[in-house]
Amino acid sequence: MKSPLSSHYSEAIAFALETPAGIFRELYTPGLYLCTHREPTGRPQFTDKVYLEAFEKVPGGIVFLNWWAPVTRPAVRDFFAALATSRVEHVSPRPYRLGQSCDGTTSSPVFHAFRVACDALGLDADDLHRRAYPEEGDAPPDWPGRQRHAEWQGGVEWPERWDATAVARLADSLTEINNHRLRDEFETAANALFEKT
Repeated sequence: MKSPLSSHYSEAIAFALETPAGIFRELYTPGLYLCTHREPTGRPQFTDKVYLEAFEKVPGGIVFLNWWAPVTRPAVRDFFAALATSRVEHVSPRPYRLGQSCDGTTSSPVFHAFRVACDALGLDADDLHRRAYPEEGDAPPDWPGRQRHAEWQGGVEWPERWDATAVARLADSLTEINNHRLRDEFETAANALFEKT
């Protein structure tokens, strides 16, 4: 017999099972964030499956798990049982610290920090992103969504000022999440500002 899950997973399980095809959905609760997605019809390998990506707050930070599960209560329940188990395996520290290693949970804090740094330095975050990734057209990250997710996770430990050291640490963060071209654009623009002063 399976051990009972904590009752705080009940809303998330119901939310996951109700995800319609072709839709990304997000659920925020005080201790749990869940993103779900079901592929539209036409991709047989994903038929009757739901993508689950969950972050859970634990002492000292967050834990994370993602996978495709059949759209059945037992399968979705198994996902949350695995998430509960991950509480003892790997905790990603929060608040996020610039330069922290990437572990699958840090994209939102890094993008939020990037936007905050650009605003503080008088740089255009959207323009830097477009220059780094012209193949994405005019579609920069969802800055408010990244901020909300980063703050829900526990926020970012901010530098006292955005000097060359802080910029270098943020550049390391961008490298950690494999945004090398954005790192190059950001460092070039920020260092040009420092050279003027």
